Amino acid sequence: SIDEYKDDTLLMFANCCKYNVGPAGQWFRNEANRQKKLWKEGILQEAKSKWKDETAKRKRALKRAPKPPPPLAFAPGKKTEKTAAAAAATTTESRAKEANEDAAINNLTADDVRPL
Repeated sequence: SIDEYKDDTLLMFANCCKYNVGPAGQWFRNEANRQKKLWKEGILQEAKSKWKDETAKRKRALKRAPKPPPPLAFAPGKKTEKTAAAAAATTTESRAKEANEDAAINNLTADDVRPL
């Protein structure tokens, strides 16, 4: 959400100022504060505006979305020859896919799982 974006960005600027201490970090702190000001005045306002426009656009699109079709006319408990055959084919395909995935895992070598 836009609030999460705002919180994360402010945390980034705060961390820059917090962890760049001493004279060596002065430039980074100044730059973080300068960019934070620019971000609040420009980028954040634009992001809020775009977020508002986009959510309104999506809500309008959802209102125009087609309604789902009515429920099917046949009884769900009855199986026809076509549905039984389709279910058997799907089961066979899923078992073959599982077998291929198992074979791929079982054939891994030490080089395949070497840590980063």
